[in-house]
Amino acid sequence: MRYATTPAKRWGTRIGHFLILAAFVAFTAFPFYWMLITTFKSTLDLVNTKNNPFLFNAPPTLENLQVLFFQNAIPAMGLEYLAGRGDRGGYYAVAGGARGL
Repeated sequence: MRYATTPAKRWGTRIGHFLILAAFVAFTAFPFYWMLITTFKSTLDLVNTKNNPFLFNAPPTLENLQVLFFQNAIPAMGLEYLAGRGDRGGYYAVAGGARGL
């Protein structure tokens, strides 16, 4: 296999590699950006179809984090799991003990 030998071919190869890497990084980083921006959006801002989903149309809020940590059972379930009591909980009750447990 012959590699690019002229400076123009080398620069073209480098630019091509850079563009492929940049596209891959953008593709893999976008879900994290989306999670971060929707964490601080209000519910009305999320469901209004006239708003731009990539920008804050209303001021950022911590309402979703308050609901997550203080208005449901997720923290308690996490503590039960860490204590060793919640590792088989709801799945086997719903699945009917798939492995005979």
